[in-house]
Amino acid sequence: MAATQTATTTEANGTYRRGTKDKSETNGANVTASTPNAKTDYSRWRLKNERGCQTWHYLGTDEEAESWPQTMADKYFLGLDLVGH
Repeated sequence: MAATQTATTTEANGTYRRGTKDKSETNGANVTASTPNAKTDYSRWRLKNERGCQTWHYLGTDEEAESWPQTMADKYFLGLDLVGH
């Protein structure tokens, strides 16, 4: 009986793609050992909708975050608490 190949490989965004053999077959991102443990501040993400085209933007500074407050939709899609904020 042949050895079983690993069924999944971690992608840069934390998802998995079946049947990949190494990092070069992922979505083109540079995957490092620290990527799965990397944290992001969800309060800095904003969803922009221009004529139906939705894009996520990460705000790097406190000034940017204060000038573009998160909407309830942003919080909902990020899984943040909607009550009391």
